[in-house]
Amino acid sequence: MAPSTPWLPLALGAALLAFLGTAGCGAKGREPAQQAAAEKAAPPIVLGAQDVATARLSAADAGVVLTGSLQPAWIVSVKAQVPGTVEGIRGD
Repeated sequence: MAPSTPWLPLALGAALLAFLGTAGCGAKGREPAQQAAAEKAAPPIVLGAQDVATARLSAADAGVVLTGSLQPAWIVSVKAQVPGTVEGIRGD
């Protein structure tokens, strides 16, 4: 009686999947004429005036109306480890 190898079907399936995956990737094996024909077959993308927007800088004059009190999410205490004055704190 042959010894049981439960991993053999899994290993063969993984090897087949790896082979098929690498065989189907990319166009490196194409001839230059085939590659040029594939590139010519794709239709060009045409943009109209409605597809283009111009970026501009403007001020935001409106805001959110809040009622009630506004509390911070975190309150922290900043202390210097060296003597001196904290001139500013920058946050994201």
